[in-house]
Amino acid sequence: MTAAEDAYRQALRINPNLREALYGLGTILKGQGKMSQAKDYLQRVKSEEQQIIKANQAAALNADGISFMNRGQIDQALRAFQAALANDPTFALAAYNAGVVLARMGRNQDAVKAFRVAIQLKPGLAAAHFGLGLVLRQMGDPTAAAELDEAQLLNKFVPNPSGGGDQTSLESTY
Repeated sequence: MTAAEDAYRQALRINPNLREALYGLGTILKGQGKMSQAKDYLQRVKSEEQQIIKANQAAALNADGISFMNRGQIDQALRAFQAALANDPTFALAAYNAGVVLARMGRNQDAVKAFRVAIQLKPGLAAAHFGLGLVLRQMGDPTAAAELDEAQLLNKFVPNPSGGGDQTSLESTY
């Protein structure tokens, strides 16, 4: 075993998904003619890179959706948010944004589903609780108050990486 191979193996014991170590070890094993082992490591790198590409595509589609929404092109916005979710089904903000657009379209049942998906993906997303609460209140659902209360609590006590922290910022988000 070479020193580089040993270093890559040690790095992978610490972080089994470290792309640089996976790639480095795969390349070394390929050079040693251990094609089956090399293929396993290099395939892991390829798979992770494909996930990163999909997540980046989802983020770009979400940004497009926000741009469409800000220009009042809500049909295009909804398609962009749906495409973002197709690329990354774990993208809570895209689900939330789809809920906002669906609510603006008057598709309240679909908006409720989208907000619930966002909450399932990211339970601390105050804006999703707020949007859900507003739509439920509009529908006359008695659980609306609990969702709005949850949104206020989360907005007050859960750090918001994009800044803000008062009800005004929550209301302007929706």
